[in-house]
Amino acid sequence: MTHGDDDVRLRELARMRQLAGALLIVAAVIFVVAYRYEPDIPWLRLVRAAAEGAMVGAIADWFAVTALFRHPLGIPIPHTAIIRRRKDALGASIGRFVRDNFLTAEVIVGRMRAADPARRIGGFLARPEVAARLAQLGVGGIAGVLRVIDDADVQQALERAVLGRAAAIPAAPTAGRALRALLGSERRRELLHGLVQAAAALLDTHRDVVRRQIMEGAPWWLPPGVDRAIVARLLEALVRVAAELRADPAHRLYAEFDGFVDTWIERLATDPEWHERGEALKHEVLADPLVREVLASLWRDLKQTLVDQRDDDAAGVRAALMRASTQVGAALVHDELLVAKVNDWLEALVRYVLAEYADEASTLIEQTVRRWDAETLTRRIEVVVGRDLQFIRINGTIVGGLAGLLIALVSSFIR
Repeated sequence: MTHGDDDVRLRELARMRQLAGALLIVAAVIFVVAYRYEPDIPWLRLVRAAAEGAMVGAIADWFAVTALFRHPLGIPIPHTAIIRRRKDALGASIGRFVRDNFLTAEVIVGRMRAADPARRIGGFLARPEVAARLAQLGVGGIAGVLRVIDDADVQQALERAVLGRAAAIPAAPTAGRALRALLGSERRRELLHGLVQAAAALLDTHRDVVRRQIMEGAPWWLPPGVDRAIVARLLEALVRVAAELRADPAHRLYAEFDGFVDTWIERLATDPEWHERGEALKHEVLADPLVREVLASLWRDLKQTLVDQRDDDAAGVRAALMRASTQVGAALVHDELLVAKVNDWLEALVRYVLAEYADEASTLIEQTVRRWDAETLTRRIEVVVGRDLQFIRINGTIVGGLAGLLIALVSSFIR
């Protein structure tokens, strides 16, 4: 409530107080005049009784209304100044009332279902002006956020997320599953044929190295030229095997290679020795400073790219964000299945928030009211509801007068 509203309410409260007080004064004047001339004019007894009842009603209701906010006439009468004295209990009651009657799943979820929030959100996002505004905010927000982000904090977060997650993954079994997924039957055939061809190409390229190794390990009596024959025979065998593999899909080497791969994958998944080796290799790789430098470099490059966007790039990002907003909005309007899912998600979210924080909201209201100054709280409540409460005084004056008149009439008939 603004100060302007307070001023208006205060003026209205003062006017209603004056009206209620004026009615009491009028009733008192009528009572005095009627009482003075009643001996001479007998029917004034009814007027006096009505004025007397009006004064009693006005004074009683004035007392009741005043006792809510302060001690009447400054006298500390018990059970008066109720709001000031019971401020903390009032705050607790308001908190419980809000929690039990407003912050309940039945109330809020019921309103949500009637409102169909997913479709409303979709209609909002699909509006061109909204999509344009969101896109502009997105582009500006991304650049602004990137400029103030601490690179060291981001790098630490990346390391915790990436390296921590990698450290928790068992290396050998994961490698086994990856190989099983990658090496299907056709891929195994291609891999085996490629390995044989690669071995033949390497042998052909490095003939001299292989010959030298043969001669260094051969006995002294081996005749010269045997090394060349061995290399030639090996190369010829590899080329022949490659041709056989290409021509014969049922070649026995395929089955042997399949058995070798399956055994290797099984060992990766179950062999403790391979598990230990995999973990050691994984930790060695993760501990290498190069890994952290790669993560830091990726973040720096991404950040610099986004911050240094040219106008054309920014326009492209804005256009992409606008299309995304419009498409999401259209889907939320027309896709019944998506609408139902989003509404279910929102409902689940609301239920969770209410279950977790409804009591917190009640406590917040209670503590907030407890921190308020009693005089300030009393004055603010009186400003808000005091004008309406003055009608109680006015009605009390009128009803009291009518009651006094009725009692006087009844007593006249009884006599």
